[in-house]
Amino acid sequence: ESALQAFRDAEEQGCKESDLAYRRAVVLIKLKRWDEAEQELAVASVSFSDEGELRYQMGRLYLLQNKVELAHQETLEAARLQPKDLRIRLQKALCSSKVVEPELAINEFTALLEDYPDLTQARVELGHLYRISGQVDLAIEEFQRALDLQPESVSLQLDLGRAYAKRGDHELAIKSMERAAKLKPGPETAALLGDALFGNSRLEEAESQYRKALSMAPQNARAQAGLGAVLMRKGRFEDSLSCLRSATNSAPDWAKPYADLGLVFMQLGNWGEAAQAYEEASRLEPSNPDHPAKLGLVAFRLGDFERAIKVLKRAVEIEPTLADSQSHLGIAYAAAGHLDEAISAYRRAITLNPLDPKTHYNLGVAYSKKRQWDQVIESYRRCLDLDEEDLNARYNLALIYERMKMPEEAEQQLRRGYAVAQQKRSNDFLSKFGKEMQRLGVAVPGGE
Repeated sequence: ESALQAFRDAEEQGCKESDLAYRRAVVLIKLKRWDEAEQELAVASVSFSDEGELRYQMGRLYLLQNKVELAHQETLEAARLQPKDLRIRLQKALCSSKVVEPELAINEFTALLEDYPDLTQARVELGHLYRISGQVDLAIEEFQRALDLQPESVSLQLDLGRAYAKRGDHELAIKSMERAAKLKPGPETAALLGDALFGNSRLEEAESQYRKALSMAPQNARAQAGLGAVLMRKGRFEDSLSCLRSATNSAPDWAKPYADLGLVFMQLGNWGEAAQAYEEASRLEPSNPDHPAKLGLVAFRLGDFERAIKVLKRAVEIEPTLADSQSHLGIAYAAAGHLDEAISAYRRAITLNPLDPKTHYNLGVAYSKKRQWDQVIESYRRCLDLDEEDLNARYNLALIYERMKMPEEAEQQLRRGYAVAQQKRSNDFLSKFGKEMQRLGVAVPGGE
């Protein structure tokens, strides 16, 4: 404010400097008075000679307001006018990373670091890009290099911890979070340390950190959600619900506590409330396929098969490689009577995960409803290759062999099924296999 007053005084005293409006704009940007800053930059464009600098500042102004496309346009023009300016190159890479051009941004940050290897911000941003794109090892490398430059940085310790957690190195993640909590004790670092401990299934320690965070900041949403997740894992569902509801109140735009609420409601069999929770999670985080995948399971349990199909299709559109969701989509199609679509979904699931016996079994059931017996046999046999104790597949295969006039194969399946049923002490299947063996004149072990 004192700087702005000095500029006004200078103008009143007749100062004709051409860069006064530009200087005012820079100060206004620091004060986050966006509209006034934009007006001053417009005034400066009339007399200020350095167009590249003006474009850079306009891009910076837009970037700070998250007007990414406009920021990108202004910064590209600044880079055209001043291609070697470090600030402009850095801002251009930042804009590229935010307009969904990760490969371009990675190349720009890499080029920057070749010229300026100690540019910590570029290393941090490059690490974030690598982490988001799934190149976690490279992300860890960049965060570690950045930490060599700024060893006391709390945010870098947290970034490194998150990257280790994503790679599954929970012990290293915990160590990074512990260093962050030591550098800056407080509710947020305590809650993040709780997350790392939870990821390593150290529930008691995680609960302690979450409660520590809440003792300092009772409305800390991360700690509330984390404590709710711990209590859910401990089977304390009502207490978990209370914590998770508090988290949604503290952070109404955060999807995670809604998703965890959905899990708790599923455990309690409250399917309607589970559906509402997953719908909200999907609305808040539409790019996460796990939310519609879970919502599809809930809709199926509610008997709303068409809705289950709709949301499961959304899940596999977001992430086509989700074998479980493809399989669940097949189950929903089958329940709704769409057998051809069910078979297609099962086959996609098998392509993604050929080692899931249940999907082969369900494919066999779908083929049996279409009376495609050769495919039924193939599917049931593949299921039994993967899980020889699947009694449903064994029993159904025996019946199909009998239908196909293959008595020796039918007898073999019945005998094997009866033996497995004995081992598993399954009275229902002992009765089913025994009756079928008696009907076919096959001796039942034990004389039954």
